[in-house]
Amino acid sequence: MSIRDLVPWLEPRSVRRGERRTSLPTSREGDIFSLFQRDMDRMMSDFFSGFSPSRVNEGGIAFSPSINVEEEKDKIVVSAELPGMSQSDIDVQLEKDHVVLRGEKKFERKDESNGRSYYESSYGSFQRVIPLHVSIDEDKVDATLKDGVLKLVLPKSEGERSQPKRVSIR
Repeated sequence: MSIRDLVPWLEPRSVRRGERRTSLPTSREGDIFSLFQRDMDRMMSDFFSGFSPSRVNEGGIAFSPSINVEEEKDKIVVSAELPGMSQSDIDVQLEKDHVVLRGEKKFERKDESNGRSYYESSYGSFQRVIPLHVSIDEDKVDATLKDGVLKLVLPKSEGERSQPKRVSIR
């Protein structure tokens, strides 16, 4: 048994079909280190897909919460998944033709036991802008945060908004 029997990618396809080869490949395409580099590049590319330097802010990573928007006859309902966040971490602003959700997620954990210390902290911020194609009755907007889900109920109206308005969360 030779090394070529254990490492089949060293052999060109024609050799794997039954022909014998007497030497290692000479081109860079079949070189074991080139193949290893290509596989590592592909693995790292797959691992870091979706991560880009533009999503990094100072000291943390920006994240984007999942949002559902449902339009009903008389209202628009927006649900945002914000696990681990409190009312004070979230800012909801009602603008003329959109709603802006902003927030900052902070996490700290410290454990000192058995003479060992463990400390972990992370944070990140987000901003989501939800366009609105209808006018909203800003006086009847309802925002609740329960079990990590922010629910905004935006009743439709016929009037126009002139000034941005901050929405308080219950």
